Amino acid sequence: MLVYSGIFILIITGYAFINCISPCFNQTEKIGLSFPAGLAVQTFLMLLLDMLYIPFTKTSLFSLQLLTLVGCSMYLFKTGIYKTVFSFSYRKMGKGINLVWLLFLVGIVYIEYMNFAKCIYFPPVDRDSLAAFETIGYVTAQEQTFKHNILYNSGYNIHVHGPGSYISYTPMVMLSYAYVYVLGAVNSKLINALIYVFFLITIYGCGKRLTTKTGTIMATFFILLTPEMLTFSSLSTTNVIQAVYVGPAVLYSILWFRKRQRKDLYMAAFLMACNLWSRAEGIVFIGAVVCLLATDSIRKKAGKNF
Repeated sequence: MLVYSGIFILIITGYAFINCISPCFNQTEKIGLSFPAGLAVQTFLMLLLDMLYIPFTKTSLFSLQLLTLVGCSMYLFKTGIYKTVFSFSYRKMGKGINLVWLLFLVGIVYIEYMNFAKCIYFPPVDRDSLAAFETIGYVTAQEQTFKHNILYNSGYNIHVHGPGSYISYTPMVMLSYAYVYVLGAVNSKLINALIYVFFLITIYGCGKRLTTKTGTIMATFFILLTPEMLTFSSLSTTNVIQAVYVGPAVLYSILWFRKRQRKDLYMAAFLMACNLWSRAEGIVFIGAVVCLLATDSIRKKAGKNF
């Protein structure tokens, strides 16, 4: 029960954080981004806890979440943003829905249900997860610390500080698994299952700002069916988790170039940072987008308008 409570608070916190960036995103975007954003913020704050030598316990993690939620809520009320947080239009919801849209929705729900069930049912079995991410997350939860984890002790593993070691990975994924293990989860696959579901919601919510609802749900369906993406979504590696952040980040960058709304630029920047927080190689995507932004800024002489 504590695990589900922790996930629920995580989603609420992420939803509030997204509204702090901008309340003008549509509700589908906010819901889709809520879990990935909440997870990124929570793991970052967990690292700060660890630096302050505060152990990872149920009390410390729930207190951290509640403080974050209170902080976001205070900002929303102070700025008056709370008035538009839950704005919703039933007319817009039904507009653009047709039989083709419904058929693709049924396909997405059916396939993702099977993928979700597979992800939850089978424990982590792939070599990379057991050799690094899953094991580090589990041991971190048991020892209630990440920085002083025994697996990072060169006396325990003499090759831990060598090239290619698991110590070279950014800590978000391991801390995500540690989070659910501290709360009493049997295994960490709930993180992988949920983040993929919310990724699909995000793609649809963001994509329908670029094209029609029918075109967007078709694109979401084919993204879901991407062979390697679907395969790795049930593994406890960093690949899909990084894609969950960098994919929408690129979409928001495209939206910025098309519509010039600051909220899209801010969201792209936040998701790009999360992409780097989940995997260090994500810097190549940041470099590519920064080059495009710099080129556009120089061409239009609009750098100070960011």
